[in-house]
Amino acid sequence: TNILTAQPMPGVELQLLDYQKQELIKITSDADGLAKFDLKRKPYLLLAKFNNERGYLKLDDGSSLPLTRFDVSGEPVQSGLKGFIYGERGVWRPGDPIYLTFILEDKLKTLPADHPVELELYNPMGQLYKRIAQTKSIDGFYSFHTATETSSPTGNWTAKVKVGGAVFEKKIKVETIMPNRLKLNLNFGGAEELTKGSSANGTLTAQWLFGGTAQNLNAKVDAFLSAQTTTFKKFEDYSFDDPTRAFNTQTQTVFDGKLNVNGIAAINPDINVEGQAPGQLRANFLVKVFEPGGNFSINQVAMPYNVYPGYVGIKTPKGSDLSSMLVTGKNHVIDIADVDTKGNLLPGNRTVELELYKIQWRWWWDESENELSNFTQDKYNKLIKTETVNISNGRGKWTLHIKQADWGRYLIKVKDAQTGHSTGKILYIDWPNWSERLQNDNPTEAAML
Repeated sequence: TNILTAQPMPGVELQLLDYQKQELIKITSDADGLAKFDLKRKPYLLLAKFNNERGYLKLDDGSSLPLTRFDVSGEPVQSGLKGFIYGERGVWRPGDPIYLTFILEDKLKTLPADHPVELELYNPMGQLYKRIAQTKSIDGFYSFHTATETSSPTGNWTAKVKVGGAVFEKKIKVETIMPNRLKLNLNFGGAEELTKGSSANGTLTAQWLFGGTAQNLNAKVDAFLSAQTTTFKKFEDYSFDDPTRAFNTQTQTVFDGKLNVNGIAAINPDINVEGQAPGQLRANFLVKVFEPGGNFSINQVAMPYNVYPGYVGIKTPKGSDLSSMLVTGKNHVIDIADVDTKGNLLPGNRTVELELYKIQWRWWWDESENELSNFTQDKYNKLIKTETVNISNGRGKWTLHIKQADWGRYLIKVKDAQTGHSTGKILYIDWPNWSERLQNDNPTEAAML
């Protein structure tokens, strides 16, 4: 099959080999992309050839996916019956009517017509609350109507449907939900993002849902800052985040006071960030306005938050298709972009500092999210070189060349001293024919591969 078009490929030469690389059979796919084999011995490798393209598939048992890691059981069939319960919503309040529907599939026709289907509703303590029986259905759909009381306990209730010796269950969530009585609006003058130190102020407006002004009510606005990936549409292939800087979610109260007589308050979004951010952050503003009785209405507003007035990004060569690996002994051009918070190139001339580190190897099971957060103190990470790169109208280039003997894992870190932002990218660089290097380092392990 052609991966790009999903169409069958005729004329593909298919060759089956055994473990000793002896050919068992060779055949060509037909117009439907199919080929049939009649084999006397078990194959080990399938080789597909089409023009200059090659495809390989190992056929040994050890390469098959273990089913123990996947749920392949499907829906259980009980006494030849399958059933499904659903409601008109996902959560109910105490005292709300509850409409449940049960779908019954009886392909073997094991149940007689008008066979009773029974619904039992249990409260969170496991006590039977109500039992309803139905004998009529429409195309296997049974409808049940029940309700809780306003004094009913909240939590996970259980609906059980019993039919023909089979039992089907569904969790019914009953929770006390307090709807907002105030309409809240937090606006930053139409800004799509916020920048530290900017003059953009926010306005909090509160109004009763019946139309009255929420005057002199207490209000509180908390800002939750978290890291996010810094991206710009014009530089999608660039990395603008520093992997050596870890950022934990921070909370800060930006307003705690009263609304004025018109239900309005001015909000200052200038947030003090502790530590160094890896790039652009996300600010989630949690707004609460309290009624005189103590209840409150709540709202959330989220938008990007720029700790830096600009960002520096780097773009590395793509490398190999499978592993993005670069090869030793060649020059690799690293593109550098210096942009403002909108993603526009910064005009004029400036310089950035570039550092090249050789870093320790980490296997996937040994990696952590903040793996490089203290890399400068790690004895296995070594600073190779430091250079100053000239940037003209937001663009610059730097050439990376690694000798064959110095293959390994590298980190390129670039910092713009004027904005204070830095970025980085991890690269793996190896011999053009890495298997030769592996065999020279450890011929026994290479043979096992």
